[in-house]
This record gives sequence, C-alpha cells and structure tokens, in this order.
Amino acid sequence: MTENSERSLKWILIISLVMFFWQTWMTLLMTPGYYFTPDFWYYIRNVTTLSFIIPVLSATLHTADFWDKEYLYKISIGTFIVSMSLLFVTSLSWISVILGASPF
Repeated sequence: MTENSERSLKWILIISLVMFFWQTWMTLLMTPGYYFTPDFWYYIRNVTTLSFIIPVLSATLHTADFWDKEYLYKISIGTFIVSMSLLFVTSLSWISVILGASPF
C-alpha cells in the first residue's frame, strides 16, 4: 500500500465518524417523539446511519493491520461511496422539509 492510500483511508475514517454522528443527530431531530407510522424516509435515514459503520470498521481494521490490506482498502472505498450516496438521498428528505412538505 502506498502512502497516499494510507492517508486517504485515514480521511475516510475521520469523515465517516463525523458523518455518522451528524446523521445520528439529524435522524433524532427528524423523528417525532410521539407515536407515528414509519415510512420510506424513516427507514432510509436509519439505513444511512448504519451504513457509516462499515467504512469506519473496515478503515480501522486496515489501520490496525488486521487482515488483507488491499481487500480492506477496496471495502472501505466502496462502502464509503455507498454511504455518501445514501446521505445524498437522505438530504432529499431534508430539502422537502425545508420547502414545507412533511417527511412523515
């Protein structure tokens, strides 16, 4: 592994951790405290929050030299792209709330 790939995995780890906590905070803000029927956006927000755990786990295992470095690098990059794509889809829900539509 090159120095550049090591640096990029450290940035993936940092960004994924920050986005995990931010997504958790936004999910808690968007979920009402009273009884409600879960809809499509509720499940997308929860899957997005959980999707940030996989790149954090794989980048941490790569940094700790736990398994095959090349395989963990590919897993980290791929799952990071998927989690950022899900974050974009979730942001569509937030935009609809800002424009006045109810996400529930």
